[in-house]
Amino acid sequence: MSTVTNVQDVETRTMELRDALELRRKQALTPYKVDEWILLLSQCNLLDKYPNLPHALQHGFNAGIRTIYTTFTPNNSPTLHSHPEAYQEVVSKEFNRGHYIGPCLKHEVELLIGPFQSSPLSLVPKLAKPNKFSVVHNFSFPHSPDSDVSSINYTIDPNMYPCTWGTFSTICYTIHNLPPGSQALIQDVAEAYHTIPITPNQWPGLVVKLLDDDAFAINTCNNFGLSSAGGIYGKVGDATTDIFQAQGIGPISKWVDDHIFFCIPGEQRASYNTKRQRWHSIIRQNGGRIQSGSRFWYKGETMPNDLPAEFDEDAAHPILDFSHLINHSQSDSMFTYGDTDIDAISDRLGIPWEPSKTIPFSTVVLLATTTTTNIKYIWCQA
Repeated sequence: MSTVTNVQDVETRTMELRDALELRRKQALTPYKVDEWILLLSQCNLLDKYPNLPHALQHGFNAGIRTIYTTFTPNNSPTLHSHPEAYQEVVSKEFNRGHYIGPCLKHEVELLIGPFQSSPLSLVPKLAKPNKFSVVHNFSFPHSPDSDVSSINYTIDPNMYPCTWGTFSTICYTIHNLPPGSQALIQDVAEAYHTIPITPNQWPGLVVKLLDDDAFAINTCNNFGLSSAGGIYGKVGDATTDIFQAQGIGPISKWVDDHIFFCIPGEQRASYNTKRQRWHSIIRQNGGRIQSGSRFWYKGETMPNDLPAEFDEDAAHPILDFSHLINHSQSDSMFTYGDTDIDAISDRLGIPWEPSKTIPFSTVVLLATTTTTNIKYIWCQA
């Protein structure tokens, strides 16, 4: 009787997991409101630029993960056993938020989604947060492919997933051209990669090996460490900034999930829009959007150092005046728009900003880098 009961328990659990996966196939896990995205993309004449975005938000994005024919589950880093409580905290959060489905035994995963491949995990301390760790997936393992197995990243070309981002020179040029008295606000998308669902046929390449040797979770969302991860999210980020700018809010730049919104004094709007008209004309003459590797950018006028000005937009839309709206504070009414105007569009689209990382509008802003090699944004005083 004990054996029969155990078999029944396993069958019940497998059925529950299968039902959960089937529901996820029909309804992707994302905070974004697809109907509003379709409506705003249409209103802003952006559906031609992002024709596949609504379908991807509903059914999952193509991350370029190849078909897996043989199950491969390499060991995780010893750091997981060195900090088991920290790891369990992270994993529990992923299960609670629905990013992970499971836990499953190896043979259960194979029954549910077929052969799969996990990538080694490690815990990396967060420099700015003592006793806090990030879980890093090594999707480039094994580093030397053979005839039997290669890493998940081995067959992904990041140049197939281009997007825009604000480089150091781009941000500097934007700030240099802002009218006196301009301000900036910084917003960070909460768990940005996890807001992006991945198409079900690529889930076998995202399976996570847990602490025990025969315990796994099926991840259905975009994951940091994939060669395509930044570009996949970048498409949503590009569409986000395009919608804001088409609605007259800007200029805006971003670095992955960090967005910097610049607002100008209302009295300077006409002269600044004249600049934008000239930039748009030059960008069009220079061929419009340019792709360099995995980056989209726009070529402006030649600067005194003989290098072209680099833009992360085509400056096609004028900045509009929202200061007359009744929900503006007295200080906001001095500028073309305020944070309430950002919130209005963000709420419609379902953009989950992280409040703890928001830096309010000011003439001086600073966003510290999270690594020793990347400067995300510089301090600025407009």
